Amino acid sequence: IFSSSETLYGHYFVYTSQQTDFFSASRACYDQGGSVAMPMNQAEQDYLAGVMESEAFVGVADYYEEGEFVSTSGNRVIFTNWAPNEPDNRYLDEDDADFVVMKYNPKDPAEHGTWSTKGSTTYWEHTASYFCEFSCVPGDREDCMVYQQA
Repeated sequence: IFSSSETLYGHYFVYTSQQTDFFSASRACYDQGGSVAMPMNQAEQDYLAGVMESEAFVGVADYYEEGEFVSTSGNRVIFTNWAPNEPDNRYLDEDDADFVVMKYNPKDPAEHGTWSTKGSTTYWEHTASYFCEFSCVPGDREDCMVYQQA
């Protein structure tokens, strides 16, 4: 069941509360024609943080160069919401990607929704909820709604 809200900057989001690993989340979004959501501005960040029910993956990782974070599509990241001391590069000696999650702590507004890295040595063990992000088709109001899985 989905409930709709307003369009956010030509994107809509589908939240999946079921916990899964980053690669499975990425595949699920891709199979539906989208990608793991990457907030492009504070409004999108605030929306996602307000909807999530647990720690959620962000569509950002350092795939190509350790410590240089890009979107899952390989584009430059233009908006970030890093927690203090993040990205911490704790996994700097690894050749694999670090994934990014939005922290879930609604009782602490200073921490809730901030971004934290998770090392790829645990990518199969680390699970989180996630948002798929889709572009709107101009003129198609139904496809330009923001969806929240209930």
